[in-house]
Amino acid sequence: MPVEPRGVARHARLLAGGLAAAVLTACSATGSAPAPAVGTDSATPVTITALPTAPPPEPGPSPGGARPSTGATATGARGVTSPAGADLPRLDELTGPVEPGTYRHVLEGLGYEPDPPVLELTVPDGWSVLPVGSLVREDDAVTISFWNVAQVFADPCRWHGERQLVGPGIRDLAQALQRVPRRGASEPTEVELDGRWGLFMEWSVPADQESDRPGSFVGCDDTRRGDTLYVSWTTWPNGRQRYHRFPGEVDRMWILDVDGRRLLVDAQQEPGASAEAIAQIDAIIDSIRFVG
Repeated sequence: MPVEPRGVARHARLLAGGLAAAVLTACSATGSAPAPAVGTDSATPVTITALPTAPPPEPGPSPGGARPSTGATATGARGVTSPAGADLPRLDELTGPVEPGTYRHVLEGLGYEPDPPVLELTVPDGWSVLPVGSLVREDDAVTISFWNVAQVFADPCRWHGERQLVGPGIRDLAQALQRVPRRGASEPTEVELDGRWGLFMEWSVPADQESDRPGSFVGCDDTRRGDTLYVSWTTWPNGRQRYHRFPGEVDRMWILDVDGRRLLVDAQQEPGASAEAIAQIDAIIDSIRFVG
């Protein structure tokens, strides 16, 4: 099969096409229950079974390849202001390439309303914002995204089957991720990010998971469109799902308690990501400051 083109424009089309179906998935799988607040970790996960004819998920953020034309600016960009105390542009209001600088990012649409977390971060040159508020480096295969995880799939390849409805605690989510087979999940280690306590862990898509093109995995469950996806989790409140693009893809994950709200910060790198790109991920993560 031909390899599909990579890039921000393709991801935007996928996101737009999958939104309505993702909402249907959320209604059938999770109902209208609110997102859990961070609290005492549960001892036993709750499991439910997805419908066998699950609608196509809304794809999660995946890095693009070709960089947009030089000089392009993000939709709604206001230009970065650096003087102390000046208003910062809102990253969540932009789509496309962004100028390097410091931005405010309001994590709306993740089920935290009416009081979503607000953070500030510094973006290097050569990065873009996807419609879901994720950051992607245009000339390399790395992404930073933010998630309010609701369910973890017991088998990411057989995601029509059992999934775990994760308890409210930080360790609840880390333990659910550890239980997924063949992901090589690391032992969670305690971490702080801008003074917020949490757990850090890594996992990856199995390198021997056969794929015939980016985002399509041979033998995995398919959507109503016929796409065969490898899917990790669903989110509150709309059931948006985190899918992957390549075997060997690595996720570094910070599972944080942000003022009583559980937030997963996911730094993804595809095989072959450069040392420079990975260093830029680290710099962005280190620059995060929670301001609300």
